[in-house]
Amino acid sequence: MIKENLAYDIKRYEQAEIEEQVQLKVIKSTKRNKKINRLPAVSLFVIVIMLLVAIVFTKISLTEISSEIATAQTQLNSLSSESVRLEMDMESVVSKKNIDEKAGMLLGINKEDPSQVTYVSLGRENKAVVSKESNGILGHIKTSFDAGVEYIRNLLNNN
Repeated sequence: MIKENLAYDIKRYEQAEIEEQVQLKVIKSTKRNKKINRLPAVSLFVIVIMLLVAIVFTKISLTEISSEIATAQTQLNSLSSESVRLEMDMESVVSKKNIDEKAGMLLGINKEDPSQVTYVSLGRENKAVVSKESNGILGHIKTSFDAGVEYIRNLLNNN
């Protein structure tokens, strides 16, 4: 039996692997690199930012207006309750009972009793007299004289 050397010569394999590797070559492009037009992208970005800013300002305005509405509603509720209170105070001051009490205390005015009522009866019937139209100055003097006489008669009858 022959003994063979089972060890491999590593150098022999390394050389073969290096030759197998593909070598990359840098090829310069003959075409000129075109500049990318960035104007549409930048303008779109600016528009998006402007829209976001507009939305934020709208939300801020909405919040401020909502706060003002809440404040006005609170003031309205406060003024409404004060109005009700003042109306009740006014009704208590202007009520008939309070007016009667104050008139009695301050002015000495009291309600009338049935004993204080006196009825007056006239002996003659009520009548209306229609005067005739008078002509001229003499008719006017006569009407004035008759009125004066009637006045004096009423004074004498009442005494």
